[in-house]
Amino acid sequence: MTPDQFSALKRSEIHKLAKEGKLIDTAFQVFADACFANPTPDQRETLRIAFFMGARELFSLLMDGCDEVEPMEDDLRLCARIEQELETFSNRTAMMAQASGRAN
Repeated sequence: MTPDQFSALKRSEIHKLAKEGKLIDTAFQVFADACFANPTPDQRETLRIAFFMGARELFSLLMDGCDEVEPMEDDLRLCARIEQELETFSNRTAMMAQASGRAN
């Protein structure tokens, strides 16, 4: 998928990717493929970690900074699915770092 194709996704396609827990990962794949030619596996994994952690921080900032408004049910589901995908990635990354001795 190219960046233009990703940007043109329909709302239903975005919700489908989020429901599958693949929205942020798909965004990462598009970004990495468009920006980095032939990275080593270690470089790609480091980039993936940075991408996801940036996404997680931005999501947290957006949620914390939102005004109290009446969100739509679909919006809440989308946010919950994005949060779950980011949390799953964060937990898996932390466990891998601990197992490899890289965690503080």
